Amino acid sequence: MNSLRDSGAWTRNRRIAFATLAVAGVAWAIFGASTPATSAEAKAAPPAQPLLLVPADLVTVDTGPVAQGIKVTGTLEPRNRTAVNARINAVVNEVLVREGEAVRKGQVLVRQDSADVQAQLRQAEAQLESAKIELRLSEAYQTRKEALNKQQYLSDVELATAQGETEVRRGNVQVREAAVAIARKAVADATVTAPITGMVAERHVEPGTNVMSGQAMLTLVDLSELELAASIPARDIGQVRIGNDVSFTVDGHANRTFRGKVVRINPMANGNARTITLYARVPNADGALRGGMFASGRVVTASAGQQALRIPGSAVRRIDNREQVWVVRAGKLALQQVSLGARDTGTGLVEVRQGLAAGEQVILTDIGTRTPGMPVTVSAPR
Repeated sequence: MNSLRDSGAWTRNRRIAFATLAVAGVAWAIFGASTPATSAEAKAAPPAQPLLLVPADLVTVDTGPVAQGIKVTGTLEPRNRTAVNARINAVVNEVLVREGEAVRKGQVLVRQDSADVQAQLRQAEAQLESAKIELRLSEAYQTRKEALNKQQYLSDVELATAQGETEVRRGNVQVREAAVAIARKAVADATVTAPITGMVAERHVEPGTNVMSGQAMLTLVDLSELELAASIPARDIGQVRIGNDVSFTVDGHANRTFRGKVVRINPMANGNARTITLYARVPNADGALRGGMFASGRVVTASAGQQALRIPGSAVRRIDNREQVWVVRAGKLALQQVSLGARDTGTGLVEVRQGLAAGEQVILTDIGTRTPGMPVTVSAPR
């Protein structure tokens, strides 16, 4: 009996031992074997990937002028333009200039046939001389009449008649003198000179042309100063003042900006286009501009000065209803809220009043949704 009991107890103990080993094996498989693997996986986890940029993706905050304005388009015309007209009826003998040539004030431009006016001058001079002779004879006759009147050999009525005849002769001399002056001017007018310094824009006559007094022979323009007649929407006229700066470009000088100032504003709006014309005076000392050129630019209505912080407007993002920019600081990405001022529609620059400092690197391109603090790598330019 005792041996049977001992045998059963041994069997139960062996089963318990096997069960304990099995549980220990499972526990080791779960906890012992898994712990080194998890640690290895943790060591193998890659670091956060940096944001890769190229230099063209960045812009440096700098300082300079930022001007706000209204877009305008218009045509340039010379402020001084004059037609050189004939002053006498005569045939054109010579035209000494052509289109595009520069002329000086007083320079001879056209010569007309002066034979007729010279003949008229000689006639007027002869008539003047005859009138002077008649006046001298009348004055001598009046002197004799006055002597006879003092001796009472001549009545006062006869003396008055003689004096009246003398005054008539004197008046006739003055008429003849005026006729001579007119004839002399006609002779001088046969030689046509430039009334202004400028350039020949149009030539209307050729040698042999019979022109009438008042007929245009040449057109001269002074290109030292032009006028831009530009149209702006009527709704914007309240922002424009006399003296506002105007900047513009023209075809043929795409890389050059020209400047002027508003000098006049038309009081009437164009009813069809609902625009108002303003006039700007444009210096043109080097003669680069020409009349008739089409200009495109803007009227400056506000300016942030010459030393405003500025960035391209395309760098500004509207995030959480606030104007913000992505900035690279110490090699990491930062989202910076900014306060903006004037916007330059011509250059696309905006004034930064708060939030940035000169020299900081701002991201231009759209980088999508990013996390502030992530590393940034900028590749070297090729």
